[in-house]
Amino acid sequence: EVYIDVTLSSENLDNSIAGVIPQANNGLSSKNPHHIWDYIDKKAMPGNKLVVIGSPGSGKTTILKQITLAFCKFRKKYSLPNRIPLLIFIRNHAPDIIGNPKIRLVEVLSDSLLKGGLECNQQWFERKLQRGQCVILFDGMDEIGESDFREDVMKWLEKQFALYPENHFIITSRPHGIINNGFKTAETVRILPFDANQIEEFIHDWYYAIEKRLSQADDPGVRMLGARGAQDLLSRIHNTDALQPLAQNALLLTMIATLHRFDAQLPGRRVELYDAIFRIFFRRRDLLGVAPLTSEQSKRVLEPLASYMMEKNKREISLEEAVDVITKDLEEISGESIQPSEFLLGVQEQSGLLLEVAENELSFASLTFQEYLASVHYFETQNVDKLVKEIRNDWWRETIRLFCAQSDGTKIIAACLADEPIQLEQLQLAIDCLEEALRVDVKIRKRLNNIIREGVDNPDPKWRNVIASALLFKRLRFMDRLDARRLIDNTLVSNVEYQIFLDQEAEKDQYYYPDHWIDNRFPTGTALDPIVGVRIDDVEEFFKWLVPKDIWRFQYRMPE
Repeated sequence: EVYIDVTLSSENLDNSIAGVIPQANNGLSSKNPHHIWDYIDKKAMPGNKLVVIGSPGSGKTTILKQITLAFCKFRKKYSLPNRIPLLIFIRNHAPDIIGNPKIRLVEVLSDSLLKGGLECNQQWFERKLQRGQCVILFDGMDEIGESDFREDVMKWLEKQFALYPENHFIITSRPHGIINNGFKTAETVRILPFDANQIEEFIHDWYYAIEKRLSQADDPGVRMLGARGAQDLLSRIHNTDALQPLAQNALLLTMIATLHRFDAQLPGRRVELYDAIFRIFFRRRDLLGVAPLTSEQSKRVLEPLASYMMEKNKREISLEEAVDVITKDLEEISGESIQPSEFLLGVQEQSGLLLEVAENELSFASLTFQEYLASVHYFETQNVDKLVKEIRNDWWRETIRLFCAQSDGTKIIAACLADEPIQLEQLQLAIDCLEEALRVDVKIRKRLNNIIREGVDNPDPKWRNVIASALLFKRLRFMDRLDARRLIDNTLVSNVEYQIFLDQEAEKDQYYYPDHWIDNRFPTGTALDPIVGVRIDDVEEFFKWLVPKDIWRFQYRMPE
């Protein structure tokens, strides 16, 4: 009822570390984004192996679930071929694949079905795979904690591509989960942020579905109530600059809508939004019917569980192990009135925050929730040293950023800048933490800003683009509002920001260099100078290129 098709754009993995600005290559242009269904129809799009990367909460898992549902129930609606969808959560099978690289795909599938209580006829599925009659969907490459393990799993997947070349393969991951320049035989696309139309469609559909569910009716009064709530929420988002970057993310937009409908409050920062949504999760204080815990107490019990799972590189944990982890904290909060297993069952059944992914095997409903709860645990225990040790480990990136959003980011940013030379990944993390940190020491802030100013002239385009992307992102995010639908930029676009556009377009043999440049990059020492000497037609192309890169996909023009 609420699903919205996300848009996809080709992604150059060499540039994906910047994260804030989608990078395009010679595949799909961000000027002409596609939907996932375009890749499944072989006649429309060449190739049948696709990697979908996206930020936390962008909808990667939801896309695969929708594909599975569509092949089962809505083939005509989406004009889909007669194929069997096989949805596999790759993290569940990584140990078996690593331990036995020769394991067959049908064995992995059989194990997946058995965990769901279903038996698998391996011979029947093998025939379907050999005939190319399947769509195999692997979710969560990034949720395999160790990079060496991910590399082994990627090699195994490449073998499956070769063994069953006529089937469709779709793999999802956060950017850091695809290593060594990705798969050799697969195309990579990035999930673009929701644009204004997608946000509006989602909110209207969500409100209508919620009001229909709550009233157990579908009549003009219910539709009017849903439309009124949706319009009020859209108005608040449009008029609250801090909410706009959050609304472009599917998971955060769902949280925003939930808070608006049930709490009538809309925090402006990510960590505040996560904190508020946990109050929604635990709104029912009678989780267990006895000795109820408040939402804050329930959260305190789950925080060490989340941090333990982060430290063990786990997305799933056995019920027995989870009980061992939370017992001490639960007893300190509730005495012995609540059994740990009963608490975990209550959280699972009443809030949906925990899921039973297999018999006696638990997982947080989203890795984002696990990362957030872990960040709160490290903040409350003041264990910043643990996070400092993990700045080179991409598994910890979101937890570190969320920690900084609640605390002083000085120590983490200083650690990111400690290497000589500074590594590109740590520079990006430092920039991200500076953007979100509650506070940063003035000296460290100045040092990072000086590195940014000096780095814009770096001859290495990867290094330069990390900094330029951050500058451009801030420009698009912090324009001054003229009215409800118009923003204006109060500073001039710099050479280094315009260079991102030039580099990406040059990869497609499109050239928009200023006539007075003697090289394909800005003159040394002028990175932060305003771009000048650009033809008006080239300016129009730059504006078109910007559209999918901002928050609301606004159209751009020169001020009058």
